[in-house]
Amino acid sequence: MKRLFSVIITACDRVLFALIYQHGLRVEEATWLILEHVNLKNLHYRSQRLKHGVSTYTPLWRHNAKLLRSYLRVRQDASHWLFISRQGPLKKRQFQHLFTE
Repeated sequence: MKRLFSVIITACDRVLFALIYQHGLRVEEATWLILEHVNLKNLHYRSQRLKHGVSTYTPLWRHNAKLLRSYLRVRQDASHWLFISRQGPLKKRQFQHLFTE
């Protein structure tokens, strides 16, 4: 895992991979995160789980909150999606491409 995270250079990709790895999210669960569902003050986020459609509030690790803050500082898009692409929210196929790179 150290090797994987050592080659990730952009703040967006680092946050995406950290959330998936450290919180056990499925790729689509991570790509569907919305800015309004992330509470950096209280260190938690709301995710929509794919299995059984359950929406849960999950504690956010301090390290991930720090990564999120740095990502949001440099982010230039005003979309309500946390992870974005040119056509809206980041797609599963685009994540697979990032992981392959």
